Amino acid sequence: MRSPAVRQLWSAALIVLALVSPAHAARAQSGETAVPALAIENFLISKKSADAPDREKAAAIDGNNYAVVAPLYLGTGGGMISYLRLFNGGSATASFTVKVVGSPTGRDYGTAAFQVPPSATRQYALFQILQGAGATVTEPDTNYSFYIQSDEPLAGYQHVTHSPSVSYFENAAVCRANIQDVVRAATQQMVLSSVHTSRLAAAGYPASIELHNFANTAKTYRISVKDETTGVAVGQTDVTAQANASYTIPWSQIESAINWTPTSEQIRANVFVTDTSGASPAILLGQTINNDTLRVTLNMTTMCAVNAPDSDNVPATTSTLTVTKVGSGAGTVTSSTQPGINCGSTCTATIGVDRTLTLTAVAASGSRFLGWGGACTNTAGICEIPMTSNKTVTATFAASTLTVQKIGNGSGTVTSSPAAINCGSTCSAAFTATTLSLTAIPASGSTFLGWGGCTSTSGNGGAICNVTYESDRTVSATFGTNVVEVQKIGSGTVTSSPAGISCGGTCAGSYSMGAIVSLTATPASGMNADFLGWSGCTSISGPNGTICSITVSGNHIATATFR
Repeated sequence: MRSPAVRQLWSAALIVLALVSPAHAARAQSGETAVPALAIENFLISKKSADAPDREKAAAIDGNNYAVVAPLYLGTGGGMISYLRLFNGGSATASFTVKVVGSPTGRDYGTAAFQVPPSATRQYALFQILQGAGATVTEPDTNYSFYIQSDEPLAGYQHVTHSPSVSYFENAAVCRANIQDVVRAATQQMVLSSVHTSRLAAAGYPASIELHNFANTAKTYRISVKDETTGVAVGQTDVTAQANASYTIPWSQIESAINWTPTSEQIRANVFVTDTSGASPAILLGQTINNDTLRVTLNMTTMCAVNAPDSDNVPATTSTLTVTKVGSGAGTVTSSTQPGINCGSTCTATIGVDRTLTLTAVAASGSRFLGWGGACTNTAGICEIPMTSNKTVTATFAASTLTVQKIGNGSGTVTSSPAAINCGSTCSAAFTATTLSLTAIPASGSTFLGWGGCTSTSGNGGAICNVTYESDRTVSATFGTNVVEVQKIGSGTVTSSPAGISCGGTCAGSYSMGAIVSLTATPASGMNADFLGWSGCTSISGPNGTICSITVSGNHIATATFR
């Protein structure tokens, strides 16, 4: 991008053409806004005058827009050769059909089909189009007409004729609707197609750009250059134009400004001009070609619109998709078109009309995708949206839910880290984190008996439950009253009747008041293993005193000692 100082030097190097009178210029400098409108047709000298015949025109048949180009020359006998340039000003590949009709017979020779990439122009000689239509050139017709159609609203064409005998070519297009007017109304930019690069300048056909700023203030315009056949951008530069001033810019200076050296295949380029302020560019744009052999200058500006707008109602060429993420969870939504939606950070994108956009939703760790809303109603992770107009989509993500169930005849609280559960009152919460811990705290008169559903336990008495999860999960915390607890010394097992203690793993159980609980001690296997005795029992019985009986009247602790 050029600095302001460089742009001033650039402007100083241009050849300024005075298209306004001194009185008009004085009024502009004084800040007055009443500047007469410039006559566009006088500036674009190849555009037809009011009394010119409609040899090439936009019209309508059966509700479909089409363009007619006539007459066309095949170059027989060394005469003129016609070329057709098809321009696509849209954001997606455009389809063109060209119907060939003979003259004077009016015979339909067939229809050729062509594909043109976005921002690109493709040139075809008449004989190439005849071949594409499956036509022969042995019929009595001496010249031809084209009927051009395209579904792309910003489709354009240019008819160029060439005389091989004298190396002379000219722009033969005469329009009802100029593609520049259509593009500017729809996309706030101006376009100039098939500008000669230095490759053709070296062959004796140098080009210049004419730019007239009809704004009442100085403006900075951005010139973006794209490869003619591919539409790929090759560079851009800024030009400052004074109020109501015109400039002739040799194309060689444009190439130098963007530091571009065209390849041997890049003989022409497409030019797009925008106002850097974002306004619709207040310019007229033209191209002049010099024929160094014949010492003549040609205006090659006019490119006709295939689809003529009704009044100023120009079809939209782009539409906007907005994605909104809702719900307690987290995730991303991305689009098949890049750059496009990456939400994440980019939740709005401008897409070419009639393109189908594919959205993919991916839930973050600890969340899950619940479904789409708005322009897409399915619940799968992928949503396809035909972008026929501006559309809005919602993507709902839910955090995974952890639920605590308190069981047993006792009471207590369970709290979580990160904080969300305080059970107590809040026993369920959604988390985006996948690792958390729960802590059980028994109430006075109750005992915490253990967890169910934890990934692992830790802390004093196993009071902490550690949870790792990717989806909804339920954990149980058991609190009891009238608890019988067994403490073991040495190696062995203790089981209870009624069931509740198997110690082993469970060394406490909760029982009803007045119940009699029998605890049986079994020493571990081995020659030196033995049961040495109980303490804390109501009574002791059984072989070698292995049975401890407890009459429940509150919380009890019994100790079994093994050797």
